[in-house]
Amino acid sequence: MKDDNNKDKLEEIIKKFEGNRETRERWKKIIEENKEEFQNIKSLIRKKQSELKELVIKKQVGEINEEEFLIKLEEIQNELTELEFKIYNLRLKI
Repeated sequence: MKDDNNKDKLEEIIKKFEGNRETRERWKKIIEENKEEFQNIKSLIRKKQSELKELVIKKQVGEINEEEFLIKLEEIQNELTELEFKIYNLRLKI
């Protein structure tokens, strides 16, 4: 009986790996089909991450005050969230 239980667990693990492989293949296909859009989104994300880093540096050296920092921080975070949603929506095509 214990062997049957182990066999069932092993089969379940194998199914998960196969499902993950299929999902990866579909995701890879979606990326290939939308390559230009993905490249644009990735580029924008990197740009916003750089802006965020610059913003933190400006705050640390005192170039901007707390209020300016918080306003710009929220703006950049909203833009990053929007870009993440674009990727998420593409991923829903899986």
